[in-house]
Amino acid sequence: MCALGSTAVAAPVHLTEAWLTVESPAVLHQIESEHRIVIDHGRVDRADGAIEQRILGTAEALEGLRTAGFEWVIRRSPRVESDGGYSSPSEGDTALRALVATSPRAGIVQMGSSSEGRPLLAAWFGQPPGSGSPDVRVLGAHHGDEWSSFEVALDIAELLATEDGTRTEVTALLDARTVWVAPYINPDGVVYGTRHNANDVDLNRNYDFHWSSSAYLSGPAPFSESETRAVRAHALTTAPPLSLSLHSGATNAGYVWNYSLTDVPERPSIAALADGYADLCTDPDFWVTNGAEWYRTWGDTNDWSHGRYGGMDFTIELTLDKAPPSSQIPTYTAHHREAVLGFLTTPLTLSGQVTDSSGNGLRSELQLMRNGQAASRPFLTDLDGRFARHTELDGTELVVRAPGYGTAQVQPGMALDIAIHADTLSTELSGPGRLPAAGGRVELDAPDGAATLSQPGHASLSIPIREGLFTVPELAGGAWTLTDAAGQVYPRMLLVEDSGPASRSRSAVEDGELVFEGINFTEGSQVWALDGDSRLWVDVELLSETSTEIVADAANFAATGDFLTLTNGTWLAHTRRTEGPDPKDTGAPADSGDTGETGIAGDSAADTGPDEPVRPACGCANSPAPWPALGFLALLAIRRRRS
Repeated sequence: MCALGSTAVAAPVHLTEAWLTVESPAVLHQIESEHRIVIDHGRVDRADGAIEQRILGTAEALEGLRTAGFEWVIRRSPRVESDGGYSSPSEGDTALRALVATSPRAGIVQMGSSSEGRPLLAAWFGQPPGSGSPDVRVLGAHHGDEWSSFEVALDIAELLATEDGTRTEVTALLDARTVWVAPYINPDGVVYGTRHNANDVDLNRNYDFHWSSSAYLSGPAPFSESETRAVRAHALTTAPPLSLSLHSGATNAGYVWNYSLTDVPERPSIAALADGYADLCTDPDFWVTNGAEWYRTWGDTNDWSHGRYGGMDFTIELTLDKAPPSSQIPTYTAHHREAVLGFLTTPLTLSGQVTDSSGNGLRSELQLMRNGQAASRPFLTDLDGRFARHTELDGTELVVRAPGYGTAQVQPGMALDIAIHADTLSTELSGPGRLPAAGGRVELDAPDGAATLSQPGHASLSIPIREGLFTVPELAGGAWTLTDAAGQVYPRMLLVEDSGPASRSRSAVEDGELVFEGINFTEGSQVWALDGDSRLWVDVELLSETSTEIVADAANFAATGDFLTLTNGTWLAHTRRTEGPDPKDTGAPADSGDTGETGIAGDSAADTGPDEPVRPACGCANSPAPWPALGFLALLAIRRRRS
């Protein structure tokens, strides 16, 4: 057998897959904690009452199990290899580009880059990003040895590309929504045939909601990996109400929570969505489970999506074998095709837009309440204040909040127009727009005391302000809100740059054009103006983009706007000029994160701060360089396998 893609090099950590026989599920949790064994997907309930469970562990850990008296057998090698019929990441990317090129309404965005620099491509189908239509999402290959996951994702991309305009259900879906398909979240792991990425981190244990340092291969900190940071950045600009995370090694649909047996408020609705998927799946062995009732994980995609922005995110285990023989690809893609399509077309029973008093769309947080109790997790609007959700509405009221604005309570329904008015948005606070790197000190006209930094999708952080100064903590990139000790909200958002694959060397607004110059910019970049002191995100038209320069039309915002761009999974910032020097760009410290509802998790800023407090400003831009030739139309490598 030949290795998938380029020459496969064994990754440093070798996890052997085995099947363990135990008497009860309780024994599994004991084994996991005492022997450093990963309880993996796959379980067989035997007629005699015993359980056969797939596990992963080092040779030393497995030997420790045997010494402790447990029985296990090895049924496969620790590294998956291809029989020649699976699509390597480069082949899959070529196929995805070819599908987009021939689709009537589709595009490609590079969400970010892997640890070894491979692109993380996401194709969109239907309504263009930022159009205000709901975003729904399919992610494949968080685990690099689960190959049926990327094949099913590619099959769904082909379905959307080839049957738009010819099949009623597909056309109706793409008329109403933006569908994102990202087949390879862990392309390095796929190339190596390993579960984890090139840094020996299990990406599906690296998200910051109830992340645990004791989970096996969870990484040095939440979001320590470029792959999970790319998913985070993309998700928090789209806030998809519905999403699927495709895996293999079992055959079931799993729903939140995965870390706890505590029910989520919307468990009946969420469980019904999983049941609906199972009803459409034609695999006779497919079943439904709550994640934690099957086995517990910490820091996974589903829990983060639901816990941080209220998305209804499901794990779909596609095949009992993680990489079945490629001859079975037509069978299992056919099993799941209609189930995925049915899920993506789930009716959204609650929708509308939140605006300020002038009618401008305002990013907000919403929550359904029933008799004073939470009937949903808090969920986000998109950047323009639009929202859509599948939920039960009987007996509920919708509570709407945004930093600096009053709270609104309305009866939930369809096509709501909800206006909220500035309340605690200060007209007196002043300070910088762009923050220096963690450890830098910033002067702010705010009273002494405990202030709060917050950003949708993250846990909030309390920071002390003393004598008008605060020290910048480690923060994820993007726009942050500061609320002072008196409850007043700083009107301008505080912008933080990432230390991601891309970096900015200079930026400027010249002749009405915003120019970012740097390296490793990628296709599908987006630019926003955070206009004036009203906290509004406004899409800025992209005029051109190359690997070293992004140019946008800033004529309407040159005097009042701060700017953010997202490119290659990296947030870059340009602020209107203020007093003080422009800090130099340098590398940033590593991420840090919380394990649940308190603290902060994320990237550090990209600017260093001098010893004295600063008010950051920006420089100027130089000339662009062309994109590398893509050449993906030369081969239509769409080797779809239909039965």
